[in-house]
Amino acid sequence: MNVPIPRPGLRGMLPRLASLRISVICIALLFILTAWGTVYQAEHGLYASQTRFFHSWFFLVWGVIPFPGAQAVILALFVNLLASMVFRVKYSLGNLGNVVTHAGILFLLVGSFITYHYAQESYLPLAEKEVSNVSLDRRVWELAAWQEAGAERKVTAVELGPDQAGREIDFSEYGLKAVVSNYYRNCKLEEGAGAQAGSVKLSPRSPAQDPEDNTAGAVLRVGKTDGSEQEVLLYGGQDEPVRVASGNGAVRIALRQQRHPLPMTIRLLDVRKKDYPGTGIARSYESDVEVESDGVTFKTRIYMNHPLHYKGFIFYQSSYAANAQGRETSVFAVVENRGRLVPYISGGLVFGGMVLHFLMMLFGYGSRPGGKGSADLNGSAASTRRGQGTRKLEVMK
Repeated sequence: MNVPIPRPGLRGMLPRLASLRISVICIALLFILTAWGTVYQAEHGLYASQTRFFHSWFFLVWGVIPFPGAQAVILALFVNLLASMVFRVKYSLGNLGNVVTHAGILFLLVGSFITYHYAQESYLPLAEKEVSNVSLDRRVWELAAWQEAGAERKVTAVELGPDQAGREIDFSEYGLKAVVSNYYRNCKLEEGAGAQAGSVKLSPRSPAQDPEDNTAGAVLRVGKTDGSEQEVLLYGGQDEPVRVASGNGAVRIALRQQRHPLPMTIRLLDVRKKDYPGTGIARSYESDVEVESDGVTFKTRIYMNHPLHYKGFIFYQSSYAANAQGRETSVFAVVENRGRLVPYISGGLVFGGMVLHFLMMLFGYGSRPGGKGSADLNGSAASTRRGQGTRKLEVMK
């Protein structure tokens, strides 16, 4: 007589997600991805390494073999730790250190999710005495238009990207309507030759591995209120915007790196470059800035390992430049990260949990089998199985 073997239901399978083997495999895979990504970065660059190993769910080795990326591994580790908190960890005073440590690691994984999806990175270049309240995105381009006349510049900006040929853009407030004829993720501006001498054209180039190295370009058909059209060629590397006449006056149109408004204005007062003695190699950069926000003004210095933290933004000293006339420019990396406090909180929880667990073990609390606080990670008393039954081990005195 064949007796059907019962298959474990959902309730029986969920505790298996708390397996210690899954934890070990996930941690080993993270070590492999970190080492592999570091070596890969040396040849292919930081962005390519991040995209392939850390921002992906899976990638192909030799173009054939699938290998889990950091996104998949971190999700598996999160589910594993969450299942451990539900099915394995015993909630008792003697096991408080383990509970706090597990909670800290879970909180860290949640923070990494928030940072990846909601952190915004940009940069702010400022020449000495220059002031700005916007930062620039290195990878995203936008089409901007504004009225030429007037002391105040009111800008209308629309993000542009690949596969947008034929898109209509409404600039009706300026009496214009634009249609994107072509968009190039990466291109260069070339002067025409022969009969077309004096004209310019956009020559497409292969997109770079890192979008920061791309210079976008676009060709627009700009329709006016009188029914006429004008072809406008825009290049991301142009210093001056294109001037277009309209019924409401002259309008300037430019293709530029996307702007992000800042809740403050920053003025660069002075920037200094310090070199190693006897060389032209920079040792450090220092920038004195003036910050103004909501009627409050203060001065501060930004330099290596001493960023400016203000209103949820972090300004790092990134680089330095000087033009042929000797005018110096400081470049700041700008980071807005809503989960910036999560690593500090989770690190404190993990450290506190480990210290607490060490103290519990040091003073013998919960170290006696069957004692008040005794528990292993499975949340059960020590046991051994024989056949179909379970026999408890007890210490005889």
